Amino acid sequence: ADRAGVTKGAIYHYFSSKEQLLIELLRERLLPAIETDEELIRAAAGSRDEVLRTMLGRIWRRFQEPGQTELARLAITELPKYPELGRILYTELALRSREVLRRALEWGIERGELCAGTADEVVAVLPYMIMGVALGQHIFRGIDGVDLSAERGEHVVTALLLRGVGRTCA
Repeated sequence: ADRAGVTKGAIYHYFSSKEQLLIELLRERLLPAIETDEELIRAAAGSRDEVLRTMLGRIWRRFQEPGQTELARLAITELPKYPELGRILYTELALRSREVLRRALEWGIERGELCAGTADEVVAVLPYMIMGVALGQHIFRGIDGVDLSAERGEHVVTALLLRGVGRTCA
């Protein structure tokens, strides 16, 4: 409220509660990105690596946008206080985002580029890994001797994750 130059009462005029404000803020910030990835999957024609590189790069770049790591930190601190908020966001946003990533991975499985049975685990882990790296980079900026540019960080993260998803079955 202070940064926006309005009173808290003015904000609650538009939102019934802090929980509702957080839901709308997260929806506004995350839904357009999910819709963009859904369109990428619908129109994709390249290899699994090309599609995943594009998707993972987008996820990385989203965390480089102003306010995104702060939003993630806000979610980390506030979601435990509002379990219903967490359930709503998980159902509306996280599961939808995972489904898009799952379709990209299943496409790789169908083409023989990935081992069957890995999609569920991978879609549960990849976004959190990217978020963790982005948060760590944000928190330790100026302290950590390795200061990755947004472009270099995107390259390193996507290359590491693509190699880690793997091509051989164990």
